[in-house]
Amino acid sequence: MDAEPESNLLPICPRCAYSLRGLPVEHRCPECGLAFDRRWRVFGGQLLPGPRDAGARLPIIGLAYAVFWSLVAAVLVWFAAPRGWTSWLLLTVVAAVTALMAWLVFTKPRKFVAVGPEGVVIYHGPTRTQRFPWTQLGRAEFNIARGGVIFLAAGKPLRLDRSTFFRSNYSEMDRCVQTLNSYPRPRETAASRNTPQQTPSAST
Repeated sequence: MDAEPESNLLPICPRCAYSLRGLPVEHRCPECGLAFDRRWRVFGGQLLPGPRDAGARLPIIGLAYAVFWSLVAAVLVWFAAPRGWTSWLLLTVVAAVTALMAWLVFTKPRKFVAVGPEGVVIYHGPTRTQRFPWTQLGRAEFNIARGGVIFLAAGKPLRLDRSTFFRSNYSEMDRCVQTLNSYPRPRETAASRNTPQQTPSAST
């Protein structure tokens, strides 16, 4: 099989945005350790359309939001609660919790779905990654009512949430569905691609 040209291969790590140019097709990211296949077609993650340095700026954005909402919470508590040491204690707790929540929301890793020769990889976070071979995958659909991309995986409907995977980018969701349904699958599953399948309907 002919080698894929560099221009057709995954340029950056979908988890940390580290440059993968010049690395083998199947490798691990030198920065974050993610096992990848550079033939993947990735939707979401660091390849989601937007500023190239969005991944690098995400912790800064999270810190800014943490500071802002901590100040808002502090002001509200100060004017709402009676004066005294209990007010200071309550103010400190509320500000700390608000800052922590803002930090976690804006620095959590982006989820992504990768479509490749071996099937589909769904990255939920550092501790959870799902892998499905093509033999276990059905057709996908873009379901606005259910808020995401839905397809059959291992006989069960699976939903990729529009916010956590695609940041509500409907064009990205549509491209994901088109790729899932048109990607060249292994020869042994080619017949199943043309067989009418049950429309997935995931429960939320």
